[in-house]
Amino acid sequence: MDKYFQKNNKITIKRINIKKFENSTNNNSPNYSNIQTSIKKINLNSSNKLLELIKSKSKEKNIPNIKTIYLKKKDIKYNKFIKLNKSFTSKYKIKKFFSPSNNLNKYNNIIPHNNKLDNYLIGKIIGQGAQAKVRLCKNKLTGDIYCMKIYNNIIIQNNEKKLLIEKEISILKEISHPNIIKFIEKIYSNSKIYLILEYAKGITLKSYMKNQPNQKLNEFKAKKIFIQLIFALSYLHNNKICHRDIKLDNIIIDDKLNIKIIDLGLGVHFQENKKLNFFCGTPFFMAPEIFKKEFYYGPSVDIWSAGIVLYILLCGKLPFKSNNEKKLKQIICNGYINFPNYLSFSVKDLIQKMLCVNPLNRINCNQILKHLWLFNSFDLVK
Repeated sequence: MDKYFQKNNKITIKRINIKKFENSTNNNSPNYSNIQTSIKKINLNSSNKLLELIKSKSKEKNIPNIKTIYLKKKDIKYNKFIKLNKSFTSKYKIKKFFSPSNNLNKYNNIIPHNNKLDNYLIGKIIGQGAQAKVRLCKNKLTGDIYCMKIYNNIIIQNNEKKLLIEKEISILKEISHPNIIKFIEKIYSNSKIYLILEYAKGITLKSYMKNQPNQKLNEFKAKKIFIQLIFALSYLHNNKICHRDIKLDNIIIDDKLNIKIIDLGLGVHFQENKKLNFFCGTPFFMAPEIFKKEFYYGPSVDIWSAGIVLYILLCGKLPFKSNNEKKLKQIICNGYINFPNYLSFSVKDLIQKMLCVNPLNRINCNQILKHLWLFNSFDLVK
């Protein structure tokens, strides 16, 4: 990828990044300092000169397949440039580059000059939430592929949210389970926090379910997925940790039906017999006590959410649904569940016990694993 910056009607070449080129014959990374010291400027209307410079640079650095040019939208008349340089734009894709923020280039914000970050090649965005982006990254030394979860400066300037991030890091560092995403390392910059995490191959359980006939599974497949989820939750609860945001989006599944729980951003340590008072989660998966703003036991809300997941796996829809939040609260707090006729008695019984409105009567992980529906099912995950 070539990056160009316009100043006084000139385009300035800043960097050539070899990792974005396919079929490059040179496996060595370019010397960025040498490239940056050979800055040249070209008039915007002189597309031929620009093409010549690109060719010479690609030949010099042995990069044969330059395909994309990035232009700063704020400093250039983007549409005018494309119209004036048709011969140029026919050979290369022209894309808008990030505008500057706080006197820093946003790309350099994404990949700041940090010794630890220099060990990673940063790839495409593979996930994005309200608080963070997730990118693929590759360790230059080992060649291993990881995920990089990036919290921006707006989030980390909020003390409450920053505390949640620190809790997430603390939890990730102390756990290790085959069905939970693994922590690799954390990296700090002036304006961002980076979490390097295991790359779980597969797709979200939500995407997986959309591809299934009638968006549901038979009990055998659902059982294999569900028992892994309960093993993971049992591990967390035994270590006095609750997730608090179990849902289809936070479960990755591969083609062999192996799963991994991701995103412990709302995870928290809890004390035995001590209730929590931070109300969070995703409405369709939230337990009644959270909707009621009552203090709650952490493990119980995870069990409720897991019960919602199991119902969706088997029925292809939510057990409680409304576009109106007040009505949704009423439906969830009422706790009435409509079961399809094709479900077995044992799984209906299990779901009812998991989706018990009273958290004190709600089943726990150990009881779930001993339930009749999971009898002789442990071999499914070996």
